[in-house]
Amino acid sequence: MVDHKTYLDYPTDWTLEDNLAEANEFIQTADLIILQDVFLDVEGLDIKKYANHRNTIINGTGSAMRRMIQHLQCAQQEGWAIVPCLADETLSMKLCSPPFENWIVPVERILELSKGIEKPNDIVSVCHAPTALGIKGTKRIEEILKPMIESGQIKYERITKLSWEEAIKAKAKHHIILDSFGTLTSTYGAGNALEGLVLGQTVISKISPWAYCLHPDLPMTTTWYEDEERMINLVVRAISDNLGDETVHKKRDELKLDWVTKHFSAETQITKWEHYINWVQTRKMT
Repeated sequence: MVDHKTYLDYPTDWTLEDNLAEANEFIQTADLIILQDVFLDVEGLDIKKYANHRNTIINGTGSAMRRMIQHLQCAQQEGWAIVPCLADETLSMKLCSPPFENWIVPVERILELSKGIEKPNDIVSVCHAPTALGIKGTKRIEEILKPMIESGQIKYERITKLSWEEAIKAKAKHHIILDSFGTLTSTYGAGNALEGLVLGQTVISKISPWAYCLHPDLPMTTTWYEDEERMINLVVRAISDNLGDETVHKKRDELKLDWVTKHFSAETQITKWEHYINWVQTRKMT
């Protein structure tokens, strides 16, 4: 359930505008509530009447949690179970040992949507799908790419204002995805980057060393601590890597897919959630 449309205009099952009464009815009978913290304070939604420390997990990642970090710290001290993404050190270092990496990547659905879509074989194609132009460094990315675009070295697309399904299809046409070159620390938990791996793309983003400590075999390239010239070199190297032997590319793509499936498939994450839900509902409260 969401209270607004996302930048990609994701389709939703429920919206507060159309399904508030249904949501309130569902809450009254739910055995377990997993929600983002913002829903505890939505006008007209009676979650606070029924949510408690044993039947509720506050789950979320990214900017919304960072903006409310002090509020969430207080909620944890009161006994609320809160799950940010372990991959994001800006959250995990402040929120008391989050239990696992909570992203779920719908691998099979992504493969289904991208089936039959071919990347061009005559030019290397690059895309960027920003959630917010400023923090994702879109201007910086496009300044770096401009000479390469004008010289015909690459093809480029900025992907915005599409449904999630259409965005996946658009990204599947490209060899390289540039996730974030901005001020925001990215992580391998970012959906955009993980989707890129499933699609066999070279993923370049501002990934912190924390992520590589957790997974030394993380198959992404980071711009962390890189200056403008070295960022350009990273992109140029990625372009070169996407030319040549198709057999090598296919094997590399399979390794990327295997990595995401191992860590973020629904089957993997369901097991983690099952253990955590059991702990929330049976833990001793002080």
